[in-house]
Amino acid sequence: MKFKLWQWLRRWRTAGAVKVLLPILIAPDKRLLTRCKVLHTVTSRIDKLAENMVETLHTSQGLGLAAPQVGQSVRLVVIDIGEGARILLNPVILERDGLCLSDEGCLSMPGVIRRKTRWHRITYRYFDLAGNRIEESVEGVFAIVLQHEIDHLNGVLIA
Repeated sequence: MKFKLWQWLRRWRTAGAVKVLLPILIAPDKRLLTRCKVLHTVTSRIDKLAENMVETLHTSQGLGLAAPQVGQSVRLVVIDIGEGARILLNPVILERDGLCLSDEGCLSMPGVIRRKTRWHRITYRYFDLAGNRIEESVEGVFAIVLQHEIDHLNGVLIA
């Protein structure tokens, strides 16, 4: 199975071409290559960061955004594949199944598309902003975007 995530974008634009709330770091910025710290508590600063990341994601018309892409070394991602924004703290993949090919773009690498092998179905755990521990299974585009964003949290780019 093959996914072309960049085709899911409403219009492909680079972060530099539109006004965004938070500036998006562009490779080869070294902050993109750093493994992020686990969040132990949700503070008002984290709430505000998540809110600003959602707005930045929507403005830049991406599918996902990880905190290191906006210069914050914490394990926080926001994802919106057209079903409403999801905010995930400390996401961890627990189970994976069904390899697929994915053509992926990245807001931190404008204009670059790379073919990646990803898991089609995953079960993962995360915390929401209220501190609730949640475990769920997803497949398809959401699963692929989440894997891409977790790569960012681990200091890995698609290149």
